[in-house]
Amino acid sequence: MTKADVFLLAGGRSSRMGREKALLLVEGATFLERVARAASPVAARITVVGREESFGGYPAVPDLRPGLGPLAGIETALAAATAAAALVIACDLPLVSTALLELLLERAADSPDQIVVPEDAEGRCSPLCALYPLAARETVARLLDGGERRPRALFEAYPTRIVPFAEYRHLPRAEQLLSNVNTPGDYARLVSSCRNGTCDL
Repeated sequence: MTKADVFLLAGGRSSRMGREKALLLVEGATFLERVARAASPVAARITVVGREESFGGYPAVPDLRPGLGPLAGIETALAAATAAAALVIACDLPLVSTALLELLLERAADSPDQIVVPEDAEGRCSPLCALYPLAARETVARLLDGGERRPRALFEAYPTRIVPFAEYRHLPRAEQLLSNVNTPGDYARLVSSCRNGTCDL
């Protein structure tokens, strides 16, 4: 399996959480560490996006367009990537698994010129756990130049392969893999649910 350049998005303001999400702890590891651990087997290298200097022990690149949200983070990742594709993962997805990321790369092998993005259990695309070919950078830049901020707009503007939930529902914790943690309530529920060891990687 060809590996991808992995980019962990950690440039958000965490305004709803009120503190740095990437450094929140669950089962003794930060969100950043958990996502990096899951991505490591499929990564040619791991880089943090949205930081001026190394962060959490990983090299970092600052946002090319600070303050413009995750679509701008995807653009930054594509600009920094040297592999054929950039696997972009938000740091607030602490339950993402290696198995899901491997599946995305397998699907990308069949569709090398397309974005590969999974749907969650509710049928919503998850743009911040997706594989982006380097050729998509021009489209991302055009959207940003036009004032677009929604990452999902990219799926309407560039060839995209959607991986439905049915294709990975057999994986452990499948319904939780793409659950993001945005608020103190989300975090409290995550910590509570992990007390029985169900969040082990």
